[in-house]
Amino acid sequence: MGLATHIGILLDKPSIGCAKSHLFGDFGKIDKKKGSFCFIKKNKEAIGIVLRTRDNVAPVFASPGYKITLEETKEFILKLSLKFRIPEPLRLAHSLSIK
Repeated sequence: MGLATHIGILLDKPSIGCAKSHLFGDFGKIDKKKGSFCFIKKNKEAIGIVLRTRDNVAPVFASPGYKITLEETKEFILKLSLKFRIPEPLRLAHSLSIK
């Protein structure tokens, strides 16, 4: 269980895990267009997605944490990636943590 799932369970709220680099599982190639994705798999089971949030940028790696589906995870990550590759809540948290 990852941090997103753990926090989701503790708060009883939907949660999503998102990272800038690949952490676990196997995946294929994706197109360079925004919205392109492929599943991250472990033992043939989809456990997350590799998702391109902007054209021609590196993808993010996301997984459902708690009370959320893979499809909802993809939709939320795309909606929250406004001007940058990283979803806004994650980008703001990172920005605040390095000050």
